Amino acid sequence: MADTKETKQNKIISKTDVSTKAGFVAVVGRPNAGKSTLMNAILGEKISMVSQKANATRKRINAIIMHKENQLIFVDTPGLHEKEKMLNQFMMKEALKAIGDCDVILFMAPVTDSTEEYEKFLKLTKKPHIILLSKIDHVSNEKILLKIQDYQKFQENFLLSLFQLLRVG
Repeated sequence: MADTKETKQNKIISKTDVSTKAGFVAVVGRPNAGKSTLMNAILGEKISMVSQKANATRKRINAIIMHKENQLIFVDTPGLHEKEKMLNQFMMKEALKAIGDCDVILFMAPVTDSTEEYEKFLKLTKKPHIILLSKIDHVSNEKILLKIQDYQKFQENFLLSLFQLLRVG
């Protein structure tokens, strides 16, 4: 009886080890870039606080999304900013820790912003990342295309660029 129990446990362990995969995705960007809104939309639940005021997210919030036997752990972070107050320094450390601990970074860039915040972000890390333009409902399609062109000069830093996808497809 002990032999069958042990064999059964080994089968369960080996099946779990081989088929389950997980990865961390840090969602970063300046304050009020739309990070928490994206998290809530992905989850279909309101787990992250959304506010008109900057810095509503003060600590990292993890959200696990299952797809079959795989897990994506999204990490909502406080906005990247430079301030001297202790609370702001703590929030920046939270965001930087998420960047350091993750497998992939999703950088949220409001379509109305210049590329300045992204350029600051590039100085923080060389990790693989994806840029997601947010707040696109506030501008015309023409302005969205112009913003994509603005980011094209940084494409060597992207995990995969729209331009690479277009060449492949």
